[in-house]
Amino acid sequence: MFVRAIFIALMVFSASALAAQAQDSSGRPAQDYVMKASVGDMFEIQSSRLALQKSQNAGIRTFAARMIKDHTAGSKQLKRIIKADELPAAPASDLDEPHQQMLDRLRSAGAADFDKLYVDLQLQAHQEALALHQSYADSGLEPKLKSFATKTAGIVQMHLDMLKGMHGS
Repeated sequence: MFVRAIFIALMVFSASALAAQAQDSSGRPAQDYVMKASVGDMFEIQSSRLALQKSQNAGIRTFAARMIKDHTAGSKQLKRIIKADELPAAPASDLDEPHQQMLDRLRSAGAADFDKLYVDLQLQAHQEALALHQSYADSGLEPKLKSFATKTAGIVQMHLDMLKGMHGS
């Protein structure tokens, strides 16, 4: 009787593990990561293009140019990984509502407020991006995406360090 109970428990555990594995390999966590990472890149690129148009601050303009370069490269690399590995994931085609609202705030900011708002929103976006990339690097399922997330987390941390220096000035 005891052996039968253990056997049944093992069967239930195995079935649960297989169900969880099937759910995990469905690509959903990878898709969530790819969507959020691509939205973050889009926001960085679009807001930084706006900064190049609106800001007169040389430091802001230099940072914005760097954001466009780094996040465009990251987006291209993410798309290459998805295509090469035939991953069940697709990047976002538009900003999500929170990022669109942030971009709209920047668009409507006056010249006197723009630079501070840009830096503040960049800090917020980069903190969110760092958490996203670190989380996927730690617990993601797709090895090449995990590697990408690890590398990207380092770049985002560097951006954050740059922003913290700008925020104080």
